[in-house]
Amino acid sequence: MRPFIASIENLIRENKIKLALFLVADFLRGKNEDLFNRCLLLQSNLKQTEQDYLGNILNHDTALQNLARTRQALINLLGEVGQMDFDDTTAIARANEMYNTYQEKELAIKPGKSNKAVVWGVAAIIVLLASTYILVNGGILKNNNIKESSELNVTEKLAKVQTLREEANRYSRQKEYQKSLELLDQAINLSSDNAELYNERADTRFMLGQIDMAYDDAQRSIVLNPAPPYAYVTLAQIATKRSDREGFYSNFEKALQKRWNGWDFQNIPGILEHKTEKEFQKLLDAYRH
Repeated sequence: MRPFIASIENLIRENKIKLALFLVADFLRGKNEDLFNRCLLLQSNLKQTEQDYLGNILNHDTALQNLARTRQALINLLGEVGQMDFDDTTAIARANEMYNTYQEKELAIKPGKSNKAVVWGVAAIIVLLASTYILVNGGILKNNNIKESSELNVTEKLAKVQTLREEANRYSRQKEYQKSLELLDQAINLSSDNAELYNERADTRFMLGQIDMAYDDAQRSIVLNPAPPYAYVTLAQIATKRSDREGFYSNFEKALQKRWNGWDFQNIPGILEHKTEKEFQKLLDAYRH
């Protein structure tokens, strides 16, 4: 693979998609109008995703889907860039130069007015990268002369949260719940208004026997987004643990009302204990989809 393309792909793998787009657009300017315009369109789409997410127009999962599409489109575009006739040494030297320009540009952006921006405590659109790198000899090398920032931009933060979430789920499947909890704590620190994360942490805390904290997380999940059924399932589990039969059926019915496939309960602690009860079967029959 050509060194310049390999370097850009390294940035993509590190979820530095905004920087990668910036460098590719600069490279294509004046060289290939069609590819340049496609790159500009990807930049515009990414910016719109960030703005819509920060403005509460897009939820976390939809923003991640948009990000994944932009990422894949950039990878496809790089395949065409690699077929162009250019000097890699010159391209990499220009990328190093433009990297510093990118840093200055990002640091100059002013904070916007957004609930999520306040939660994250950074500029509403983009802040500098979590760690700074430059393109050298086809790879990404740490540059000790560039000031580092502890902040992530919107794109990186979305990707980081998703990575933490996937790792946490992997540990949960392996029944390593403490490790899962630590990762979910990190994810929530980055995305404190994500209802799914709170419910996943509630499930994890339930499995660790942290019942009161699990209850608080499930309630928080419902406050953030009352539409999904899963937090109500968690609350039903907690009610069983607390010997609260009325609480179990109240939350179990709410989960069914929100189109939870309630008959798929065989491996859910706190649910299967009720499977022989007439009221349980009656609710399943009433809400079977």
